[in-house]
Amino acid sequence: MIGRAAGVLALLAAVALPARAGDEAGELAKAARELRREGRTAEALALFEGRTPAVLADLRVAGERIQALLDAGRLADATAADTAVGEVQQGPPPIGVARARLATARGHPESALAWTDAAGAQRDHPDILATRIEALLALDRIPEAEAAVKALAAAVPAALRARLDVDVRLARARAMLEDVDLVERAIPLLEGALQLQPQRDEVRVELVTALALWHRGERAEELAHQVLDRAEGLARVPMLYALGCARRAELRDADAAACFEQVLALQPGHARATVGLARCRLRQDREAEGLALIAERLAHAPRDAEALLASAEHALEVRDADAAAGALRIVLEQRPSSLRAMYMLSRALALQGHVEEQQKVLESWRQRREALAAK
Repeated sequence: MIGRAAGVLALLAAVALPARAGDEAGELAKAARELRREGRTAEALALFEGRTPAVLADLRVAGERIQALLDAGRLADATAADTAVGEVQQGPPPIGVARARLATARGHPESALAWTDAAGAQRDHPDILATRIEALLALDRIPEAEAAVKALAAAVPAALRARLDVDVRLARARAMLEDVDLVERAIPLLEGALQLQPQRDEVRVELVTALALWHRGERAEELAHQVLDRAEGLARVPMLYALGCARRAELRDADAAACFEQVLALQPGHARATVGLARCRLRQDREAEGLALIAERLAHAPRDAEALLASAEHALEVRDADAAAGALRIVLEQRPSSLRAMYMLSRALALQGHVEEQQKVLESWRQRREALAAK
C-alpha cells in the first residue's frame, strides 16, 4: 500500500519543517499545501507547472502534487505521479499522506486507516486527520467520521475543517438517498453543505438528484444550470447525468434521454448514461432499443450493477421472476446492503413462491432501512 516503503511509520519519520530560505521545493510544497487545504485545487496544480525535474522529485513536492491531483479527481494522473516517485524508505508526511489517500481512492481504505492509526505522535497532523476521516467515510463508518470532524483541534485550518464537514454531510446524504423515505432529510444536509462550500459541484449533483426524488424539479433545474452554463467538455458529464436522472424522475423521458445522449457524446460508453438511456427507451415503449442498450452494457461488463438492476426491473414488469432473481443476486453479491436490490429480490421471490426466503430478504431490507435512518 503506502509503501513500497520498508515500514509504515518510515514515511512519517521526517516532520514537516518550515521551508528554509532559498529552499524552492520546501516553499513550493508549503504554498501548494495551503492552497489545497483551502480547496483551491486548480491553483495548487498550477504551481507545479514549469518546475525542474529535481524540484518535482522532492518528496514534499511529489506528495503535495499527488494529493492535489486526487483532489481534482485525477486518479490516473495521481497514480502515475506516485509511480514516478518509486521506492521510498523514509520521507516526510506529504508523501505518506499521498500514498494513504491513494490507497483509499483505489478501494483499500482499511490500509489507509491502519496507517493513520500507526501515526503515533503525528496523528494530530491536519492532513493525517483528514486522511483518517476520508478512509472512515469510504468504509461507510459515517458516525465515526462525523465524530472525528467534531473533535478536530482548533489548529486545523478552517477551510480544511469545512471540507471535511461537507464530506461527512455528503456521505450521510448519499446513504439517505438509498431510501425514498429519507430523501427529505438528505436535502437540508446537502443545502447546508453547499452553503459551507459553494464551489463543490459534486454537492450540487447530489442535491439535484435529491430534489428530483422529492419532486422539486424547478430547484433541481436551477442548480443544474448553475454548473452547465459555465462547465465545458467532460466537466459537464456528472451534472448532465444527474439532470437526466432528475428529468426521468419527473417522467420527462424525452428530455432525460437527451441529457443521457449528451453524456454519451462527450464520453462514449459512459456506463450509467447507457443504462439511463435504456430505462428511458423502455418507458417510451421502445423496448427493443432499451434491451439492446442493456445487453450492450452487460456484454462489456457482465456484472455491471446498474445494468443488472435495469434488466431485473424489466424482467419483473414482464413477470420473468427467474431472470429478475438471477440478476439481483449478482447485484447483491457486489452491493449486499442495496435497499433497492433487496426489495426487488423480495418481489421476485414472491413471484417464485419462495415465501420463507422472501421473508428473510424483507427482514434484511427492514434492518438496513433502520440503520440508514440512524445515520
